[in-house]
Amino acid sequence: MPRPRSDKPKLCLHKPSGRAFVTLMGKCVYLGRHGTREAQDAYDRLIGEWIAQGRPRVTMAGDDGKSTVTQIILAFWAAAQEMYPACRRPEGKHPASELGSYFDALKVLRRLYGTSSAEDFGPLKLEVVRNEMVRSGLCRDYVNDQIGRIRRVFKWAESKELLDKRANVHHRLSRVAAQGMPARAFREGTPGAGRHRRSVGLGGRADHRACPRRRARRAVIW
Repeated sequence: MPRPRSDKPKLCLHKPSGRAFVTLMGKCVYLGRHGTREAQDAYDRLIGEWIAQGRPRVTMAGDDGKSTVTQIILAFWAAAQEMYPACRRPEGKHPASELGSYFDALKVLRRLYGTSSAEDFGPLKLEVVRNEMVRSGLCRDYVNDQIGRIRRVFKWAESKELLDKRANVHHRLSRVAAQGMPARAFREGTPGAGRHRRSVGLGGRADHRACPRRRARRAVIW
């Protein structure tokens, strides 16, 4: 039986210079003289930080040195696969449960602001994302939850040091509250019989089964 292939980048030797290097997130990082304890320690430290960040496939810094919203989404999505393994589905299928809700929220976020700097993503841009969800016909309670998920993505990015904490992105986004929008702007859950019929307050929680979501045929974010 063949041994499983490791998804961890290998420590390699650059023969002309005798230096150790590793290719990580599309970039070659030199770590010192190959075969030394210092090079091995640098490799272990670098790989440990990469794993803690969710094993991102691309570098988190753009041409201007800042992470884009798409890069944050990619890093979070890789980590989310490990956080919600039971919700994963084959490629092209919509994820289930909480992972599927993150999928829907991040798809709107990336479509509107994927190329923007993540550190510059503030309350006004989050309001645009919220208004787009409202315009698409989603109910109030589901929009509230989706905005909360987007905030948590940026909070996660700060905890993994993918964003400069001095930018206070998560703190600034906390100022946006769906409760502040006019009630008529939201689509209430479709009234039904029995337990499907519930009143939805500005800050209340509704039955998600009364809040139909629009899904694409193929579940593709990026």
